[in-house]
Amino acid sequence: MKTRRAGPPRGFTLVELLIVITIIALLLVWLIVAVAAAGQQAKNANTQALIDKLKAGVVRYQQTYGSGRDYPPMVQTGASSSMNLDRCLLRNVRIWKAFAGVTAALQMPGMDPMGEEMPPLVRLEESSRRSGLILDFWDRPILYFGGGSSDPFTGNRFHDAVIPSGQYHFDIVSEGPYAGGLDPDGKDCRIATFKNKSEVQ
Repeated sequence: MKTRRAGPPRGFTLVELLIVITIIALLLVWLIVAVAAAGQQAKNANTQALIDKLKAGVVRYQQTYGSGRDYPPMVQTGASSSMNLDRCLLRNVRIWKAFAGVTAALQMPGMDPMGEEMPPLVRLEESSRRSGLILDFWDRPILYFGGGSSDPFTGNRFHDAVIPSGQYHFDIVSEGPYAGGLDPDGKDCRIATFKNKSEVQ
């Protein structure tokens, strides 16, 4: 009985190779997109946690030093506004005393120093700070607003939905993944106390 001789092994055709390469390329693109999305979600979550930590510090400041000054005062404004939080929450605070035993973290007329320095209300990793600014996880300054009638976030629908007009409060805001706080489609991507309704009333 004759046995059939096996010929040389047949290789892949050009079409088969192109299909395999296309599938691998699609998988790589999907993997890159998934990793990038996971990275953005992690930055969002970490920035929200940072804002919540700063919010808790502002609440402690109000409860501890709020006599006559409810929130860390707005000495610095605009892109430098997180310096107010750095000065009042992340550094030692000297206590001042006035009549009737009222104390405050900043000197006001008629107050005398008690000679006492209190430890910081909040501790952050050094990577979250630079030159007195508090940075989000895209390395952009956190914005702080100490409340009042000139609130720059009035008109933002998330803000106005939870804070009545003119009500004294504070806002802590990150622009999020896009400078200016808007994504390429014009959607508001800011991360803020007022967007998760966690602001102090």
